Amino acid sequence: MKSFLKILTLCLAIIIIQLSYGWIELFELFKHIAQNNANPVIFLLIMSTTCAIGFPITFCTLFAGSAFGITYGAILSITGILISSLFGYAIGNFFFPQELTQKLQQKFSIDKNRNMFDLNFYVRAVPGIPYAIQNFILGGMNAPLKLYIFLAILIQGSIAIAMNILGASFSDNGIAKYIAFVILLCVIIAIRLLFKRFFK
Repeated sequence: MKSFLKILTLCLAIIIIQLSYGWIELFELFKHIAQNNANPVIFLLIMSTTCAIGFPITFCTLFAGSAFGITYGAILSITGILISSLFGYAIGNFFFPQELTQKLQQKFSIDKNRNMFDLNFYVRAVPGIPYAIQNFILGGMNAPLKLYIFLAILIQGSIAIAMNILGASFSDNGIAKYIAFVILLCVIIAIRLLFKRFFK
């Protein structure tokens, strides 16, 4: 019932925005605002700090694509992911509740050398867990830092690039934004299949 209400609320919001303002017009306004506030230093500072404590990373990566274009936006986004994930790891490592950590370890039979790749992969790749919470959970569970950073950059970086492409092509009629999401899905599957063996 809760899931149905959430979906219904989302659908109503989409319809209301389309009827009252228009999604294309809203996207064009967003892109216009982003391009008029395209300061890479300020952007990187904001993304690196606020995303570490809960600000939506999707907003930042869409903004980066709109403001700086795909290539430069991707560089800034991935740099922001690297810095914010380190901040989030430290926060989780020091402040994540130990009793919750122990429950997760018992539930998923996790230790330093077992199932840690799967934990990192699914926390990063499965939709629904906010980016900051991902970092807090993995930091609190003492995920190996090399593995943690590697998958943060690969998975969140891939998602960021897809968002950059979407942000850069908000008002375009081409199919680039759709191709980007197909490639993103393929990349995430490839990460799961190719890299697990290196972290056993």
